[in-house]
Amino acid sequence: DSQDEVDIRVRYPEAYRSIQALDNLRVPTASGTMVPISNFVTRRPAQQVNSIERVDGHRVYHVRANIKPVCSPTVKSACLKSKIQPSAEVDKLQKWIATQNFPHDVRVAFKGGQEQQDESGAFLVEAAFLALFLIAMVLLALFNSFYHASLILVAVILAMIGALLGMVVMHQAFSIIMTGTGLLALAGIVVNHNIVLIDTFHRLRDSGMDPIEAVIRSSAQRLRPVFLTTITAIGGLLPMMFAIEIDFATREVSIGGPNGLMWVQLSTAIVFGLAFSKLITLGLVPSMLALPYRWRERRAAKRGGGSDSGIPAPVSRPFEIREAAE
Repeated sequence: DSQDEVDIRVRYPEAYRSIQALDNLRVPTASGTMVPISNFVTRRPAQQVNSIERVDGHRVYHVRANIKPVCSPTVKSACLKSKIQPSAEVDKLQKWIATQNFPHDVRVAFKGGQEQQDESGAFLVEAAFLALFLIAMVLLALFNSFYHASLILVAVILAMIGALLGMVVMHQAFSIIMTGTGLLALAGIVVNHNIVLIDTFHRLRDSGMDPIEAVIRSSAQRLRPVFLTTITAIGGLLPMMFAIEIDFATREVSIGGPNGLMWVQLSTAIVFGLAFSKLITLGLVPSMLALPYRWRERRAAKRGGGSDSGIPAPVSRPFEIREAAE
């Protein structure tokens, strides 16, 4: 079709595509003589790109970087953990970019792994709020009590704080993906422990037991199960927390290998969160369960003018600890 335009590119053979060949390129003058172009052209080297990439009509330049692993010379295929954290370097770059006077039409965006991490982080934040909301709804339906539901949610939040404090102690950076996944797993474990504890308390109360004695009995019954599950979980996660790898094929044990480092932050969050939640489940939660009954006793005693108010005093006689329902 004669209406279509076709671009035609004429190129020298590859052997003549050099700067020297360009200098020797002859062009005709007004008198008809052929003069090398280097006689009236001055060339200067400058950095340019060999191709121009556009996205949505905008010219785009890519700057790629990665962290060089520090490999161990003694252990085969084992690399030590680098002290450089990608998220920290990205923060430094963002602060530096904010101080630069770029033209108004220049925009800087972080892509690749950083973009995927930001997207995963936003998803995990939404998933965390959704998980807490669903947990609250299940607890309300189970106990029919805002106080007991909020008590378990507070225990979950405190366990997460303990996990974050553990990462500070271990000098580990917060990873949106791995640490966030560990916190969500930790929330499920803490909720399960406290549900069983409060359910045991309700069963003892339904049998007619005094509230304070019911708190003591339920805590005593849950002591062994909570302690054993916490110890076994922590013991199983300790090798992951210290990035210990065992290669059964070559019979080699390495510390700080690339595969082990991937799970360090997740296991650290769960280990410290479980250790902290043990104190919460067996200490704080029983105390908060007994608190409303203590307040009622004190208010009734004040209204009655003494201890003879009809409110039973806490039972201090010895009692047998029933076998825990594990």
